[in-house]
Parts: sequence; C-alpha cells; structure tokens
Amino acid sequence: MVRLLIHGVYIADVDGSIRGPGFIYIRDGAIQAVGEGEPPEELSLAELVLGGDNRLAMPGFASPPVLAELYGFRFLSDERISYASIAAGGGCLLSLLSDIDEEEAYYSALMWLYEAALNGVSRPVIVTANPRAAARASEAAEMSSVILVPLGCRGVSVDKPIDALDSIPSSARLRRGVLVCEGEPPSSADLDVVVRLSNGKLLAGNTAVDVSTLTPEPWVSPWSLIALGGEAVYKVLVSDMHRLVDSGYEAFQGQAHVQVVDLTEPPGWAPQPAAAKPWRLGSSRPRIETLLSGGRLVVDNGEHLALGVDAAGKAARVLAEAYDRLGSCRREGGG
Repeated sequence: MVRLLIHGVYIADVDGSIRGPGFIYIRDGAIQAVGEGEPPEELSLAELVLGGDNRLAMPGFASPPVLAELYGFRFLSDERISYASIAAGGGCLLSLLSDIDEEEAYYSALMWLYEAALNGVSRPVIVTANPRAAARASEAAEMSSVILVPLGCRGVSVDKPIDALDSIPSSARLRRGVLVCEGEPPSSADLDVVVRLSNGKLLAGNTAVDVSTLTPEPWVSPWSLIALGGEAVYKVLVSDMHRLVDSGYEAFQGQAHVQVVDLTEPPGWAPQPAAAKPWRLGSSRPRIETLLSGGRLVVDNGEHLALGVDAAGKAARVLAEAYDRLGSCRREGGG
C-alpha cells in the first residue's frame, strides 16, 4: 500500500473557487480524502509528502484530442490544423501522417507527452493513425491516456480502424476508442470510448464540448488555451474533457488526476494563493511542481520521473532523419 499526502496547499475546484490551506490524501493511486487544515492523525502518515506553502493544487488537465505524432514535425509548416480539417482533409501537415513510420510516430508522441505532463496534462487524449505507437509512448511516459482512432475522418484516415485498435494491448491505464466524423463503429467493436465530431462539437454520452476555443495541434499548451479562453476553457480542461472520455469522472475523486502549481516565484507568482484564479495563470504558463496521472506520480519537483534528456536526445536523432526525408512539406508550407 502506497500512501501519498499533498499537504499545506490551496485547492482550486472545477469552478475556480479556492479553499485551504488543506490536504489531499491518496492511497494506491486513489484519492481518499480532501480537506482544509491539518489532516486527521490517521491520514498524516505517508510514504511521500508533497506540497507546501504557496502551492495551488488543481485537477489535472485532460487535453483536447490532439494529433500527438505531429508534435515533432511542427516546424515543417506554418499552417494551422483544426477539427474541421481533420474531418474534411487537406493541408500539408495532415498529409505527413501517411509518411511517418511507427518509430517516428512513437518518438514524436513521446516528446509531446513529456511536454504535456510538464504543462499539467494528466489525461492525454490522442487522435492517431498509429495507435500502437501512441500506446507505446503513453506507457513509456507512464501516463493514463485515451487513444482515439479516426473513423470516417478525411484528414486522418486509417485502414480498418477497429483492427488497428485491437493491436493495442489492453491496460487499466489506457482507454481505447474512436473519433467518429462519419459513419458508425460496428456494434461488435470492443471500445471504451466513442467520441463524435459533429457541427463544431465533440460529443459523447451526455457531454458536449464546443471545439471553437480548442485545437488538435499538440504544440499549443493547455495554458495557452486558457489564456485565450479564460474561465470557460479552464472548466473544459479540468472537467468536461475528462467526462467526455470517462463519464464517471469527478474531480478529486477516484484515481488521482492532480497537478500542483508552484506560485512562490515567476512564472505564475501569486502574492496570495487564496485570491488566485486558475485561468489568470494561463498567460504565465506556471511551473508544474507535481503531477499525478491516473494515480501515478509522473512529475515531482518539476521533473518528469520517467523521461529526460536521454529520451529527448534519442527522439531528436530519429526525427532529424525524418526531417531530411519529409523536407518537401517545409517548402510547400513556407515554414
């Protein structure tokens, strides 16, 4: 039994209200208690104690569905990608998806997952033409991810999408599903998630998310989205996107999706954390001191615990060779 205590932090809820200082107690990856003041004696013993003064604990972000395997190739063109272009097709960067091999897709997705964790993303949602590479990257990054294979999407096509999903080993930390632009998944398909892209919205069950303030571009950080969209986008990323891919999700309940932001100094400095509004931190892109993804500690003291300079160096070597092969997109995109 592993016990973790986040102690002495202010706590931001889904609506942005701040309470505390207080604590979050986690056992075996699941949140057992959240409260103000000192934890009860029975919750004060833990193998790992985190937090401290001038820290703000928030729900971890669920990313919008992003094309993670394009992250490493973002310098090949200046063009923008939207959910409309995923549905309708067109553009140089999207055309690269058919030319990127599995190893290149793996390292590109891995580096996005690395950066995403350091930006507070605890539940990556990946739209991919190469689900096996995305699943491998998620496992290496120790992230609790959602892998969506496009179905009926002209911009990102996959032959036999259900068969492609079946190539991913089942895992309690990996949810598998489809992003449907047109058509229907077969009733016999074993899917954890079915998300529909229709009329500018992402739809699943009773949850609908307007994509007008979101982007599938993996190089746009959640903090950048919040800086532009304010409170509404903050609520989407800490609640609605989680519920889109996990209908039973509730912030600060169940398997821990938690980030702790350091407000002691810039970036993100706040003289009084109790007065902070999480969406006001967007333009600062604050330092993420701690991140738990699906109950697993992924970032501690601002450092990713599974990835570092060696992984980044290997990714650079693999993708440098890909840049030489895919240079035509750079010329056409004008980047």
